[in-house]
Amino acid sequence: MSSKLDKFDDKMSSGEYLDAKDYALKEKKDLLWTLQAAAATNAAGEYKESNELFDKAEDMYIAARSKSNASDKMSTLATVLVNDNAVAYKGEVYDGILINTYKALNFMFLQNWDLARVELNRAYDRQRRAADFYAKEIQEQEEEARKKGFGIDVSKVMKRPELQRMSGIEAYADYVNPLVNLIEVIYLKHKGDIGDSERLRQTQNRLLAMTHSKHLQKDLSTQDAWTWVLIENGQMPRRVEWRLDFPVGIFSGLIREMDNLSIVSIAIPKLQDIPAAYNQFVVNGENVDLVSDMDKIIHAEYSRSLPGILTKALVSMAIKTIVQYQIGRAKGHTTAFFVGLLQAASTQADVRTWSAIPKNYHLAIVPSGTVKLTSRGSLLGSAETKGNSFLFFKVSRGGHVSSHALVLD
Repeated sequence: MSSKLDKFDDKMSSGEYLDAKDYALKEKKDLLWTLQAAAATNAAGEYKESNELFDKAEDMYIAARSKSNASDKMSTLATVLVNDNAVAYKGEVYDGILINTYKALNFMFLQNWDLARVELNRAYDRQRRAADFYAKEIQEQEEEARKKGFGIDVSKVMKRPELQRMSGIEAYADYVNPLVNLIEVIYLKHKGDIGDSERLRQTQNRLLAMTHSKHLQKDLSTQDAWTWVLIENGQMPRRVEWRLDFPVGIFSGLIREMDNLSIVSIAIPKLQDIPAAYNQFVVNGENVDLVSDMDKIIHAEYSRSLPGILTKALVSMAIKTIVQYQIGRAKGHTTAFFVGLLQAASTQADVRTWSAIPKNYHLAIVPSGTVKLTSRGSLLGSAETKGNSFLFFKVSRGGHVSSHALVLD
């Protein structure tokens, strides 16, 4: 899986967005590759096709999230003896929020403003319900462990220094992605109705509180027309496998099958940040504002999900060990040995991720006309805008720059 993601990422990095879409569509027609294809199609400016793919991805996302994570993983011996990558990709909480956010952006470029608003409302609803997900996931996995006759003291696990450094990370309050607020501000300001003035004021105030954006504080009545410049930059962190050893004492309950063990090993995913080609941007001589740091959002969500990731990995490892012991008693040590090899081979971390997500988003609001994007004194791209406009720059991990403009009036 990792090599396939690498090939897809390389195509996105070099700006070969349609090739990246074709590559993704040749893979399994599952949630992950449908998301990859939808994002690549959006980057290519094929907004109608992008939303068709996002619609399919959203249906898969809802279906995957409606299943019990623990029972889906641990229901049969067959699934216990395979690694996490053989289980359907369920997506992350931020995946769902971004699905609706990108659908809103696509509808804006298609000038279907009513449906854009529907998608923004759905994105907000996903943010509101996000906090419930992690508590439910951990509860399901702990219940699965109890059904098997043992418990796991996750608090002991989380005391490990390397895990302490990765926990407690926060980005924005209440699972909010400020990008959603920004897109709604643009929408309400230029396409909202007379009854939206209070919602616009509240949304803009929340956005200012999160981003402290100087551009959002500009008096937009002093110029005939303005261009909202959104810069999508770089690539989100990738997941890599990380193996950890734990003392058997983290388990509680009578697990005679593990009495001869002192250490157990698990494999879990760990985030690895990806450097961007550019970190500072200037638009028409003005520094831009960072409005949404996806690296922080993804690290914070990983921190929240870490107890659940560890619980699932430890439950899986314990059940595999018990199965190995029981087969050894029933079939002999030779069979148990080969089951042990299978167990070792199947202990692999799930490193799948929607890798087309960017590293961060930046904002500038400048007078309409010639809009130039520069970094470190070099011109990256330019566009002509007329009237109140929205200008979207995509800067890939490798530094490829593309742009799409939308007239808002």
